[in-house]
Amino acid sequence: MHPQNPSSCDTLEGLVHGFLSLRSPEGSLLADGDLIQTADGDRVTSRLVFHFKDGSLQDETFVFSQRGHFQLISDHLVQKGPAFERPLDMMIDVASGHVTVRHKNDDGEGESRGRAHGPPGRTSPTG
Repeated sequence: MHPQNPSSCDTLEGLVHGFLSLRSPEGSLLADGDLIQTADGDRVTSRLVFHFKDGSLQDETFVFSQRGHFQLISDHLVQKGPAFERPLDMMIDVASGHVTVRHKNDDGEGESRGRAHGPPGRTSPTG
């Protein structure tokens, strides 16, 4: 990244496979994970998955372009299991501005839809 413009990219992202461990501040293992990133032209897809010891799952896939600067195209986040207050399935499509959040709570399942507002590649769900 260029120091004057934190979203600029001077070199292109490529293939990555990282093996991750998530630990508590005390050092005990909470989750094992993978970071898998692929590139196709100027489009990069990154998937970050954590499998928690208690059976919980966090799975996030985000797609961004790298045409001179990094710009988010889409993001999909799934969180479920005891490690999370409530299950969550969130999708952001930057081009359309659509944000969809599916969740479960004491009243059952719900879905919220909204629009992303702000500079391209940055979102703040509303709705």
